[in-house]
Amino acid sequence: MGRHSENRMRQHFSFDPATNKSKCNVEGCGAEIKGNHGGNLQRHIQRRHLEILKKSSTDAVQKRAASTGQKTLDAVVVKKPKLVQVPITPEALEDACLELVTVNGRPFSIMEDSGFRKILDPLQQAIGNGFVINSTNIRDKVTTVAQSARKKLIDELSGRLILLKIDSATCRDRSVLGINVQYIEGDRIVLRTLAVRELCERHTAFYISSVVQEVLAEYRIGLKQVYSITADNGANMQKAVRVLSEIQATSLNEEEESDMDTEADDTEKEPVIEIDSVVQGHVLRSVRCSAHTLQLAVDDALKDNGVSNVIGKARRVAKKLRTPNVVAVLKRLGHKRAIVDCPTRWHSTHDMLDRLCELRSFCDDMSPTVTELHLCKTEWQAISKVVCALKPAKITTKCIQSEQLTAGDFYGL
Repeated sequence: MGRHSENRMRQHFSFDPATNKSKCNVEGCGAEIKGNHGGNLQRHIQRRHLEILKKSSTDAVQKRAASTGQKTLDAVVVKKPKLVQVPITPEALEDACLELVTVNGRPFSIMEDSGFRKILDPLQQAIGNGFVINSTNIRDKVTTVAQSARKKLIDELSGRLILLKIDSATCRDRSVLGINVQYIEGDRIVLRTLAVRELCERHTAFYISSVVQEVLAEYRIGLKQVYSITADNGANMQKAVRVLSEIQATSLNEEEESDMDTEADDTEKEPVIEIDSVVQGHVLRSVRCSAHTLQLAVDDALKDNGVSNVIGKARRVAKKLRTPNVVAVLKRLGHKRAIVDCPTRWHSTHDMLDRLCELRSFCDDMSPTVTELHLCKTEWQAISKVVCALKPAKITTKCIQSEQLTAGDFYGL
């Protein structure tokens, strides 16, 4: 026996088995939805006819309360409404919702959440004139604002000498390539994000360089304008920069040959003249990421046999300190828990060794009964020296992760 169709939204649709489509019967709509799935029908009502969904939900709550003899919260609580005047324009309200889903990273579905609707609905009614905010029109608004911001950025970057910053990241089986641009505006460095583009193929140098060229073309930026590219030390990233450098060199050579046949135009605007004077005969430069370079330098130092042996012994002690019986004793004595590092993240190695130094007296007291916690005086001294050596590098790494960093800042740090 089949299931009963209990979704209340079906009453607003007529289903035609021949075409396998459900037609919306709401006056003035007439939209056709493939299939007869209740969730799809309800989603249409939620997006296009929100007032019907609200009325249906209210009726259902009242019907359920009447059948069970229960009272709703509104009926029990005696409300004393206090009306407030909110000085807000429709544009400001739209911008606030837009900021929620962009800057604050909230999902579009927040516009349909019951708690948020209790804030929005009174404002919509007060504004009137058919003003509505929902997940659909906010999604469309994001696209419109993005196009406007992109056009403004195209005008800003026209004819400027720029520096690119590229980096990739992978999370939950999805890889993206972030492309940022830096340029000088007066006496300050300006940083703008051009794109965060998903990578759908193998991360080869040629594929990465093609993605970069697509983004530059989208913003009408010629490789002639790019003075340098900052990337990490990955072989594919460095080769991608070399590929772009070769393309730029070829382009510049073709322009030089063309200039020999035609006279240069002296009426061009100043930024282009500046670019011509700087990059004449210039080939795009690769700048290694300072943070990644420092990471590799520290990793090389930690691979030293003496250091790696000390860290290995410290890691065994830390793992023993994390066993349930020892953790219970640590907690009873008011000590902090030990930290076990991730070997590929030397920051965590520094934190592990630093915490071990704090727990040295506990380890010395417990070592007669728990032999795994024993370390000799020389080993404790070695651990302390490694912590002292890593601490400046850790502080420096945090500092060079700032948004704006120059070569002078890096060497100063």
